[in-house]
Amino acid sequence: EKLDAKRERPRASSIAASTTATVRAHLHKASRSDKVGLSLAEDGEGRVVIQRIYEGYVAANSAGLLVGDVLVAIDGKVTNSQSIAHKYLTEATGSLELELQRSQDTGCWMLRYYDGKNSVTRVEKG
Repeated sequence: EKLDAKRERPRASSIAASTTATVRAHLHKASRSDKVGLSLAEDGEGRVVIQRIYEGYVAANSAGLLVGDVLVAIDGKVTNSQSIAHKYLTEATGSLELELQRSQDTGCWMLRYYDGKNSVTRVEKG
């Protein structure tokens, strides 16, 4: 099905189980003193993985971040270690774009809804 890009756009898209998706999330830090609220760790393959998202901080207010996401880049800067990712997140202010890799487990699905301006991502098992 073809869509006229000027007139309409898909309302939802999904990714099949057991695939890896590239996801972009946007955060806004008003000042350097704002805490992002992410706990990061390096896995055995040298990737930076989100271990925890703390409520009440910048990351929790952003749609699209999930525990287990691999943090690939921040504002286009590659994050190949936890210390580099921490430095970028700590020193940054304003709008930040995070590039993430999300692996879908068997039996999981991801659905993204669009309302014309915003999108919401929902991931469920089953």
